[in-house]
Formats: sequence, structure tokens, C-alpha cells
Amino acid sequence: MVLTLYIDTIAIICCMSLIVLFFVSMFCNPFLRARRLKKWALQAAEKEVDTTDTAAAPVSIVIPILEDAPELAATVEMMLQQEYAAPFRVILVADKGNALVERLSAENKDNKHMYCTFVPNSSRYMSRKKLTLTLGIKAADTDWVVILEPTCTPLSTKWLAALAPSLATDNRLVVGYTALEEDTRTSWRYQQLRSSFYILTRTLRGKAYRHAGGFVAMRKTDFMKRDGFSGNLNLLHGEYDYLVNKFGDDMATTVALHPETHTLTKAPTKKEWINKQLYFWETRKYLQGGWFSRFLFNIDNIMLYLNYIVAILCLVYGVIEERWLIVSVASADILLTVLLRILFAHKAIKVFNVDLPAWRVIGFELMVPWRKIRSYFKYLKTDKYEFTSHKL
Repeated sequence: MVLTLYIDTIAIICCMSLIVLFFVSMFCNPFLRARRLKKWALQAAEKEVDTTDTAAAPVSIVIPILEDAPELAATVEMMLQQEYAAPFRVILVADKGNALVERLSAENKDNKHMYCTFVPNSSRYMSRKKLTLTLGIKAADTDWVVILEPTCTPLSTKWLAALAPSLATDNRLVVGYTALEEDTRTSWRYQQLRSSFYILTRTLRGKAYRHAGGFVAMRKTDFMKRDGFSGNLNLLHGEYDYLVNKFGDDMATTVALHPETHTLTKAPTKKEWINKQLYFWETRKYLQGGWFSRFLFNIDNIMLYLNYIVAILCLVYGVIEERWLIVSVASADILLTVLLRILFAHKAIKVFNVDLPAWRVIGFELMVPWRKIRSYFKYLKTDKYEFTSHKL
């Protein structure tokens, strides 16, 4: 059988459309766009961490505790073992009567790096979490304050020392990368990585929009002068997103990219994961400058699907009509799209040393927009009083 390659108007239109969609969809990829993030992360990884720098900024680490946190003891132990030449202090903020915090306080009563304070029983005008954070920041005796969740643990005793270069004179706020524990659902870990690339890439360009997870380091003077959580007091959640959005001034915010600054967050339950997505739909109403982040997310997913759909339609049409040139170009489009997206994901995974199978990125990224849509419809059905502390 002789295969003839017909070149006519239809073939030219189909082939040109496939080529254009292929290249556009390739660039509509957070892993490919994050060239600066990947470059700086690799450069940071080559630097030695100086644990003897006595000129490093003094730091207070605030850990807010509202519920039982089995991981807290390990987090506190890791923090107290930090190899940091400059002064630092770990501040635990919890409800009075928290047995674990009271035990840790008693065990470390003679440790100058440890301090505990307790939250009043009433918090009429703000959520308990915001009150806890506010008290912890006020208790700090240093300008730089690092806020760390009890479920988020540094991976190294050099964590503070690796973070120190980011606490430079010109910086006002510092964020970092956190990974989810390996026993977390693979799709959730992929979504966390992908979201981090969106958020951290924008932050490096001086457009801090929201929190990527992990820690937030900020200046106490900024928090006090600008009335802390004022403007967001009514919400029960979204504290870190709001802090980054409000205090992440252009060109005064940076990302700590050294591998020693990475943190690990415990695997969330299904309920915790779903609630996190729901809370953000409400929180984003109070965040500034989110239109461009949403535009990138939407255009990435539209072009991803459009490229696949047009390629599959052209492939089917070419096979039915025996237009083998169209079949060849459509097949090449699909094959190269899959291979290159796996390659870009593999490089992104290596940047943050995450144990994820890159080949599964194809299915995961196709699921992301549908999960977003499902989460949004669930949010629409949720009683909005679930998100606020100001209930009439």
C-alpha cells in the first residue's frame, strides 16, 4: 500500500494549528517559566552554610499551637538544636492548660532559647489563630520573626544558618519551600509542588501574592506599624496568605532557596486538605494583586487542554480521511507534548529534591483544573459563616 501525503489548504491549516498550539502550550507551563527560580535554587545549593557567623540577624521563632500537635516535640527539638551563632529564641504560644506545651516548658525552663506564653480564654474580635500569632510576635525581642507551624519541621540543624543570608537589611519578608510527607497522596504532593512554582516564581519577581507553605519570616516593626492583621480580622483562616500579601512589598520580599531552608509538613487528612482549598476561596477575596496569578493558571490549563483536544481531533480526522501528513504532525504533537512535559516536571522535581515520579505528571496536571472546579462548587454550597469569627 502506498501512503500519499496530501498537501492542501486543510492540511496546511491543521498542521500550522498543531505547531502553534504545541509551542504555545509548552510555554504555558509553570515548570518551564520558572527559569529564574530553578537557576537561583541550583546556585543556592552550591553555597556552604556558615554556622559561625555571629553577625547574622537575631531571630525569634514563633510557633502557634491551637490543637494537639504530636509533631510539636520533634519540631521544638530540631529548633533548639540549631547551629546558629547569633541569638535566637523559640516562642511557643498555646492555650493555657496545653499539657504538651507545659511539659516542654518545664523540660526546657533553663534553656535560654526557649520561651512559652499562653493565650487568654477570650478572643472576641479576631480568630484564635490570629490572636495566637499576634501575641507571639509581640513577645519577640528581635526585629526578625519567623512564624512556623507546629506541623512544619525543618529538615536540618543548619536551617536558621541557611536562612540567615535572606534576612538581609533590604529585605522585609522571606518565604520558603515546604514539601508534604512522603506518605501523603501523590496527587496532593504534586499539586503542592506545582502551586509552589506558581507562587514562588511570582514572589521572586517582586509580586508576593500568597503563602506557598512552610514558614514566613517578617519584621516585627512592620507588623506593629501596619496594625498586624487589620483588614482580615473576621476570617478564621488564611493568616499566612494575608501576611505575605499585606507585608510582601515589591522588591523587599525574597525566597529562601537553599536546600537547608526547606521544611517538611505532615500529611494532611482528607478533611484538612479539602478545607484548605475551601478556605482559600474565601481568603482570596481579601488578597490584592491576584488577577495575574489567576490569569496564568487559567491560560496554562486552557492551552494544555486545547493542544491535546485539537491534536486528538486532527489525528482522528487524519486516520478517517487517510490524511497521513496530518496524522504524522498530530502524532508528533502528542508525543512531544508528553515527553517534554515529563522532562520539565523532572527538572522541577530535582530542584526541590522531591520524590515524585515525573511520568505521572501528565495525569496529575490534567486533573488539577477539575479539582479546582469541584472545590469551587463545594465552596459555593458552604455556609459562609463557616469562614468568619464575626457571626451575628
